[in-house]
Amino acid sequence: PYGIGTRRCPGEDVANMAIFLILANFLNTFSL
Repeated sequence: PYGIGTRRCPGEDVANMAIFLILANFLNTFSL
């Protein structure tokens, strides 16, 4: 499961979340 047992540093999870949000915004803009 995601989020249980951090295999990597917590900062990487935050970075992944930021990248995901940026990508989501990017795709959302292109959908318009």
